[in-house]
Amino acid sequence: MRKRTDPSGAGSLARAALTGLSTLVVSLTAAIVGVVIAREFGRTQETDGFFAAYGVFIVVVLAAQAIRVAVLPGLARARAERRLAGELSGLAAAVALVAVPLVAAAELAAEPAAALLAGDSAPARETAAEALRWMVPAAALHL
Repeated sequence: MRKRTDPSGAGSLARAALTGLSTLVVSLTAAIVGVVIAREFGRTQETDGFFAAYGVFIVVVLAAQAIRVAVLPGLARARAERRLAGELSGLAAAVALVAVPLVAAAELAAEPAAALLAGDSAPARETAAEALRWMVPAAALHL
């Protein structure tokens, strides 16, 4: 099989630029959502709890972006070598190995995690616990 090469490297540069741009868009969207929520609802104990859980969401999403950037070149090579299905199944198993326990922990340990994140405020803890049950699975889907 003959391999196509791009002597100028323009294709690789374009793919790298698109990957960087998508990372920037996701990060900016997360920041904008935080600003909109803060302006819409103000600053209360409930919003403090929500933003504590939102911080967990952001950390997991940033990790997902880093993982995505790390695995994309391997997936591109696997596609070119016609072994993409095997690579994807291995990647899916590895992601599930991390995501399933993470989501289970968010559901089963939401209260203790919220106490660590939100501190002494009961309304903040309750809001953080409720938000963790939704945000961690949503963040895991980014994986």
